[in-house]
Amino acid sequence: MLDNATTMAGRIARRFTGRRVIGAVGVAALTMVAGSTGALAQGPGSGQGGGDRALSEFAGCIAGSKSGDILLVMDESGSLAGTDSITATDPDAKRVDAAQAFVKKMADYADATGSGINVRLAGFGGDYNAATDWTALESDDDGTNVDDDIEAFADRANENWTDYSAGLTGAAAAFRDSESPCRTVLFFSDGKPTTEGAADDSVIMDQVCHADGPVGRLRASGIQVFTIGLSNGDDDPAEHLRRISEGADCSVHAPNGAYIPAADASALTAAFERMAPSLGLGYDESRGIDESVEFALDDSVTPVQLSVTPTGPGLDDIGALIPVLTPPGGEPIDLTGDVSDIAGNPVTVTEGNEDAKGSVKVDMERGGDEWAGNWTFGYRVEGGQSDDAGYEFKLDIIPGLSIVVADSQPNVPLAKSDDDIIGVSIVGPDGDQRRFDGDARFTARIEPSNGDAPITLVDNEDIRSGSLDVPLDKVNGTVAGNLRMELAVTTAGDEGRPGTQLKPLHFSKDISVAPATMPKLPGSVSLDVHGTEGTTTMQVAGPGTVWVDPGSFTVDDATIEYTADHDESNPLELERGETGEIVLTATTGTAIDRAIADAWIPVTAVDAESGQQGTVDVRVEGALTAPIDKATFGVALVLALLLALLIPLGVLYLMKYLTGRIPSSPGIHAVRVPVTLDGTTVVRTDKGGEFDLTYEEVIAAPRVTSSGRSVTLAGEQVVVKTGLNPFEPPKAVAESPNSISDAGERSGGSAQLPLAVHDHWFAIAQTPAPSTGMQDPMGQLGQMPGAPGEDASIRASLIVAADEGITRERLAAIVDDIRRNGADRLGRLRETMSTDGSADGGPAESSKNDKESKRAKGKRGRREAGAGDGRNQSPQPQPSPQNDFPSDFGSNDSFGGGSAGSGFGSNSGFGTGPGSTPDANRDSGFGQGSGFGSGGGSSFGGNAGSGFGADGGSGFGGNPGSGGNSGFGSNPGSDSGFGGGSGFGSNPGSGSGFGTGGSSGFGSNSGSGFGRPSQGGFGQGPDSGSGSGRAEWGVPDDGAGNPPGDRDR
Repeated sequence: MLDNATTMAGRIARRFTGRRVIGAVGVAALTMVAGSTGALAQGPGSGQGGGDRALSEFAGCIAGSKSGDILLVMDESGSLAGTDSITATDPDAKRVDAAQAFVKKMADYADATGSGINVRLAGFGGDYNAATDWTALESDDDGTNVDDDIEAFADRANENWTDYSAGLTGAAAAFRDSESPCRTVLFFSDGKPTTEGAADDSVIMDQVCHADGPVGRLRASGIQVFTIGLSNGDDDPAEHLRRISEGADCSVHAPNGAYIPAADASALTAAFERMAPSLGLGYDESRGIDESVEFALDDSVTPVQLSVTPTGPGLDDIGALIPVLTPPGGEPIDLTGDVSDIAGNPVTVTEGNEDAKGSVKVDMERGGDEWAGNWTFGYRVEGGQSDDAGYEFKLDIIPGLSIVVADSQPNVPLAKSDDDIIGVSIVGPDGDQRRFDGDARFTARIEPSNGDAPITLVDNEDIRSGSLDVPLDKVNGTVAGNLRMELAVTTAGDEGRPGTQLKPLHFSKDISVAPATMPKLPGSVSLDVHGTEGTTTMQVAGPGTVWVDPGSFTVDDATIEYTADHDESNPLELERGETGEIVLTATTGTAIDRAIADAWIPVTAVDAESGQQGTVDVRVEGALTAPIDKATFGVALVLALLLALLIPLGVLYLMKYLTGRIPSSPGIHAVRVPVTLDGTTVVRTDKGGEFDLTYEEVIAAPRVTSSGRSVTLAGEQVVVKTGLNPFEPPKAVAESPNSISDAGERSGGSAQLPLAVHDHWFAIAQTPAPSTGMQDPMGQLGQMPGAPGEDASIRASLIVAADEGITRERLAAIVDDIRRNGADRLGRLRETMSTDGSADGGPAESSKNDKESKRAKGKRGRREAGAGDGRNQSPQPQPSPQNDFPSDFGSNDSFGGGSAGSGFGSNSGFGTGPGSTPDANRDSGFGQGSGFGSGGGSSFGGNAGSGFGADGGSGFGGNPGSGGNSGFGSNPGSDSGFGGGSGFGSNPGSGSGFGTGGSSGFGSNSGSGFGRPSQGGFGQGPDSGSGSGRAEWGVPDDGAGNPPGDRDR
C-alpha cells in the first residue's frame, strides 16, 4: 500500500530542510502533484469554499494543460429501478440523460478551447464494472461519441450492493494508463454504502477512508474526486459522499473534490452539468419556477449561451412550462424552436426533449442596438402550480474565452527565471485578443508545494485591454508550486443600474521559478513500468549542470531501482535558453500492479555562475503493471484443451462441481406454512381456509442468502448434491425426510429442487398417515387422498422460497400452483410414509423388495407405495406406431421405450418421457424428465425445459429462466438438445444438427438430427406425420400431439 505517513508538504520539507538550503543553491523544483491542482493544500486568500475551489481547480487545470481525463463511475444498484418493496429512486433513468448532458458540455468545451478531453465509463455495485476504455471525446450533431455507452446504464440497475470501496478502488486502477495531468473521478450514487457481510455503512466507510484506502490512493495520485448524490430519504448518501470528496478525515491527504447534491432525479442534469467548466465567463442562478433572473450584457460580451433546466418534484404538478426572454426595453419573447431573432440579435433556440419539461438552450450573438442592457429570463406556467418546482439558470459569456500564457505548452510545466515576465492575454474563440467595456480584473499567484504562503504576483490588476505582463520579481530565491490565475469581469451597467458580476475564468499550471543562473527542472516525471522495466525522460532548461545518481524508491512492497544516462560521471550541461533531457531507466524484481504515488527522485543541480550545488526532489508518477506472459498463457491454453479432449469425464465432473451452486443472489424470503388436506383441498391449519399466502407475509419473512453449497429455508437445510453419474445434473436436496418438491421430485425420500430454489416450494410431512386402502383407478397413485371414508389426514409444512424481488403476480402464480398440485404432492408423501413415521420410499418390505427400492432411488418419476404388489406394475405396452423397429423396442425394459417402468433411465426409455401409451408414467430420463435425460422438452439431464444440469432454466447447470427449454448454455425458448438455442456453434432456429437451434439436435424436439419426428430412421417418430413433431431419441409422440416428457404441472 501507499506510504501515507506524511503529507506531500511534509515530504518536501524533509528533503529541503528549510529555506536556507534553497537560498544557498537557488535550485528550482516543482515538487507537487503534476497538474493536479486539486491535490494541493488550500492556501489562504482563496475566498472560496472547498467545493467551489475544487471546481475552479478542475476548470483551471484543464484550461492550463489543454487536456483532461475524466472517469464517470455510475451506481448500478437495484434501488435505482426499484422493486415491489423498494421505491425506485430513478425510474426513468434520468442519470443517463444527466451524464450525457455533462459529456456534451465537456465536448463543447473541448471544441471551444481546443482541449483534448478523454472520458472513461464504469459502474459499480458489489464490484467495479469497467464499461469502456479511455475515449477521446468528440461532439456530433445529436450529442457525443460516448452517448451510446452511457445509454447502456439505463439497463444496468440490478446490483444488490452499493460497495463504495469496490467502486473507488477500481477507479484508482483505471488511471494507470491515463496521460493527462488533469485527472478526475465523477462518482455517482443514490444510497449509503452496502456490501455483503458488512454490518453497517460505517464499516465500509472505514475501508474507504483508511489511510491506505482508495480515497487516499486517489488523492495521493493527484486525482480529484467529485461525488454526486441522489437523495433517497433515509438512505440519503450525502454524508458519506461529502466525506469522500470534501472530508479532511477521509485518508491523510487533503481533500481535493466537491460534493454535488441532487434532491431528486429531475435535478440530476443540473448536478452533473455543474461539474462542467464554464465555456467562458459564467453566471449561475437557482430560482423558483415563478421567479425571474435578470442579467446585464454590454457590447463587449458576445456571443452568449444560455441554458436552463427545471428541477424539483413539483414539476409533475405543472401542465406546461414556456421559457420567456425579455430583451432590454423590449417585449417578452417565448423561446420556441422557430425563434431566430430577438430585438435584432440572431438567436438559436434548442428545446429540451419531452422528458425534460421546459428545458432550453439559447445561443445569442450581438447584431443590433438592443444588445447592451438588462435582460430578463423566466417561465410562464400553464396549468397547475407548485412550490416544489424551480430551475437552474446557467449563462456562458463568450464561450471559448481563455487565458493564454506566452510560451505555455500543453501538459508541460512552466520553467522560469526570477527575472522573466509572464505575458498574459485574454483571447476569444476566434483567436483574437478581447477587450472589455465593464470592469475586468486579473489576479496571479504561486502556491508553493511545500506549504509556504502563496506568493501574489499581481492582485486585481486592470486587464480591460485584454493583456498584461506579470513579473516574477516577488519570488525570493526559488519556488516550486502551482501558478494560478483568475480573470474576474463585471459587465457594464445600464442607466445607472449595476452590471452583472460574472464567475471568474481560471487558469492553473505547474511552475518552477529560480535565479537566472540556475537550471529549471520539471516538477514531476511520468514513469510506466510494464513488467519489470520502464523508461521516462526528464526535460531540463539551462543554464547550469544537472545529473541523477543511481538510487531506488518503493511502491508498496516493491523496490524500484533507477539509473540515468546523465549521472555524476556524465552530467548534462546547458546554456541559458538551452534545453535538454535526462533518460531514466527503472527496474523492479517483481512485476506487480500498482499506482506510483509519493515517490521521488533526487536530482543534483549546479548554479552556472557560482558553482553551488544542491539536491531537488522530482516527483514520480505513473504505474507498475504486470502484463500477461504470452508464452505461459499459450502453453496453459494448449494444456487445457488437451485435458478437455483426453479427460472428458474429468471436465464433466469439474463442470458439475463448478455449476452445482445455489445462487447467492438475489436473496430469499423463506416462509413456513402449516397445512393439511381437506379432501383434495390444501388448507392452512394456522388460519383455516384454502391455502393462501399474502405478499406482506412473504416480505416480512427474514431474508436469507445461499453460501453456494447450501441454504437454510425457514429452518430447513437445502444442500447441493452432485452424484457420481457425470451426466446427471447437480441438484438441490432438502435434508428433511418425508419431503417432496413442487415438481413432485424426490431424492432418497427428500424433496429435490432446482439449484435456483427461488420461487419454488416443497412440502414436509409432519405425521404418518395410515393407509385407507383406497387406490386410484390407474394404479399409479396408490391410496387416493381425500377419498370418502378416509380415516386419517396428513399434516405438513409448506416451505415457500420467494425471490426477494418477487412481485405480487409471481406470488399469485406460486399460490395457484400449490392449490392445483399441493394435494397430489401431499398424497404422495402420505403413500410413501411408513407407519412408524420414517420415509424410506414405502412401507417395510422384504429384502428383495428393499433391493428393488434401492434400484429405483435414482429414478425421478413418482415413487410407488410398496414395491412388488400389483399396484406398481405398469400396464402392458401398446403397439408401437413405428415402422423401423419392433413394437417392443422402446417399451417395457427396452432401450428407449416410452412407457412406465422401462428403459435405461427411469420409468421409461433411455432418458425419455411418456411414450405412446396413454397410461405411461410421465417422468423419466437419464437424469429425469424427457429427452436424453431431460424434462419437459429439453436436453441431457435437465428438468422442465433445461440443459445439462439445469432445472427449469437453461445451460450447463443454469438457473430458471436464463435460457428456457434449451441446453448446454443456449438461448431462451429453443426447446432443443445438447446445446440448443445456439447449438454447438450453430445459429438459432436452424432446426438441424448436433444440438442446433430451433428445437433440434441430440435428443431435441420438433426439429431434426438424432431423433427427428415424422420421418424414418434411428429413433424417429411416425413417418405418417400424424404426431406432434416432438420426439426424443427412440421415443415417438403419443399420436395426439402430446410431446414426450412434458409435465402436467
